[in-house]
Amino acid sequence: MKRFTSFLCFSLFAVVSIYGGSDQTELKEFRHFWKEFREAVMVNNKPTITALTQFPFLTRGEMDSDPILKHDRAWFQRNYSSLLDVDPGTQPSPETMRALIVRKNKIEGNDIQTKDFVRIGVFEFKKIDGKWRWVFAYRPE
Repeated sequence: MKRFTSFLCFSLFAVVSIYGGSDQTELKEFRHFWKEFREAVMVNNKPTITALTQFPFLTRGEMDSDPILKHDRAWFQRNYSSLLDVDPGTQPSPETMRALIVRKNKIEGNDIQTKDFVRIGVFEFKKIDGKWRWVFAYRPE
């Protein structure tokens, strides 16, 4: 019985260590991405924001029945400011995604939904080929 208990404890420790380490790696990587993305938004650095974005870039209206639209780099260049002006609905009074991004200077573990997916406000980020990218935005039409 003692041997079984030791084995069980070791197994649980190994599982927690493996998954906990992975979560910490993802958190660290997304924090690095977020710092670069946030700084680019704060100074309106369109080339950096574009470089951190996956194309085609996806948008959808607020309703689940709204179609998902695919956009190319040219569309994104013309419209990304309007994406930053969308109210994410996270505060009692209206605010913009730009304001939320500026305010969100720290990424916590609970911000990471899965090892390769994060949603902040109405923006979604995904890890693609080992790199975090801005991939999607809800956009009222």
